[in-house]
Amino acid sequence: KDLLLNTTVKVSPNLIEVSGLRFKALGGELRAEARVEELTRFTAAGDLRGFDIQSVASSLGHAGLQYSGAVSGKLSARGDLRSPGRSGINGDLAISIALRKTGMPVSGTIRAVYSGAHDLISLRGTHINLPNTQITAAGDLGASAEVHIASRNLNDFLPAVWLTSPSTKK
Repeated sequence: KDLLLNTTVKVSPNLIEVSGLRFKALGGELRAEARVEELTRFTAAGDLRGFDIQSVASSLGHAGLQYSGAVSGKLSARGDLRSPGRSGINGDLAISIALRKTGMPVSGTIRAVYSGAHDLISLRGTHINLPNTQITAAGDLGASAEVHIASRNLNDFLPAVWLTSPSTKK
């Protein structure tokens, strides 16, 4: 498969800067920037464009996954590396899944916020649509979250069952 990685890295005593990072693979592209200041604080931000669900699953050892969609969106992280463990790290993710013409269509949005100080991932405005199923989720994972599933045909979940089966690893 085609793979492209291109970036500029600048290093000085007080700053490490990655700019113009461009990574193309798996049917999509990541463009990102990152900075580490004084070896204590960091920021990173990126845009995902068109990552194909089936290509990503195949690269992770699940060739033949039937769900089909393209993942795009934004992600960011920032933190203080002097803080113990993950407590100084925070991040945001806002992605959309667009329909593709092959396979079982998946669409929706996932919005998540990570707080290292609270070791918590919060979901807001998250919804996934399958041909006969709608899934919405909100709340704090590991604490109090609500997931609502409305389905007219449970066959929508067969690819997920197949994905979690140990025999599907290739």
